[in-house]
Amino acid sequence: VSAYKAPALGVEDLKIVEKEAKAGGRIRSISPKLLEPVDVNKKKVLLAGVDLAAERRVKKWWLVEAGRYPSKADEVFVGQNAADKIGVEAGDDIVVGDHTLRVAGILMETGSQDDSLIFLDLEKLRSIVDKTGQISLIEVAAKRTEDVKSLAKSLQSSLPKTRVQSVKQAVEYKESTLGHLARFGLGVTLVVILISALVVFTTMASAVNERRVEIGIFRAIGFRKSKIALIVLTEVLILGIVSGIIGYGLGFGIAWVLPFVTEATIVGLRPSLLLIMLSVLLSVGIGLTVSVVPAWRAANLDPVESIKSL
Repeated sequence: VSAYKAPALGVEDLKIVEKEAKAGGRIRSISPKLLEPVDVNKKKVLLAGVDLAAERRVKKWWLVEAGRYPSKADEVFVGQNAADKIGVEAGDDIVVGDHTLRVAGILMETGSQDDSLIFLDLEKLRSIVDKTGQISLIEVAAKRTEDVKSLAKSLQSSLPKTRVQSVKQAVEYKESTLGHLARFGLGVTLVVILISALVVFTTMASAVNERRVEIGIFRAIGFRKSKIALIVLTEVLILGIVSGIIGYGLGFGIAWVLPFVTEATIVGLRPSLLLIMLSVLLSVGIGLTVSVVPAWRAANLDPVESIKSL
């Protein structure tokens, strides 16, 4: 529930929601919020004043990355992206206006907007920004999934000057959009892999053709076919490892720079050993697979015919 035809929600709006909770029995928990943009460490972040106990009941998926949950009014709980942005860890202090707040803990990444927020006690934030009694929005958790739509309609009729949005519908729409994007991304990835395989194949076939004399000399001095094939595949292996590392580095660099170029939300990126290994394995796998035929052709070149071209 958020303000629509009024500048902000107030205590009376919260009382109406609480009355609905008692009357209908469809509401599991209510979590009022006050959102306020502030400057912390010369970075713009969003403070979320909440009832921390109610927030934990609503968001059972919350986990602590470092530190603990706040237990005092002057303690805050910082989302992962917000912590990376302002450069704080559990136990650090942050200054908001004339107030010093202690970072009690860091929220483990959730993939939602919570990662970019700094949570603190609702009354504490109201006193900091001098907005007594004001609320930006009210999050309501239904007891049963099937009650979400009817509950949203009931709250909308009781609060005509507000906008009531079903998070379930928003999540379903978001998941559908992400699903389409994921399938599109998979298709693009497969096309890129196919093109890469064709490029590697033609490059290796051309390299074998250009080195006919060299391969012929190797065969003439006694190198076995298996040895020739091993030389070609070893070169592909080394190139695949180097290409995989360079490819991961370029991808990581672009992902790191892109938010600064597009003015998008800056997220905390960290190098991943697993992704580096997967990148190298994919690069080596494609290279070795498509190089089998060129290696076989190199191993079966007639040394006499190859040397004749000198």
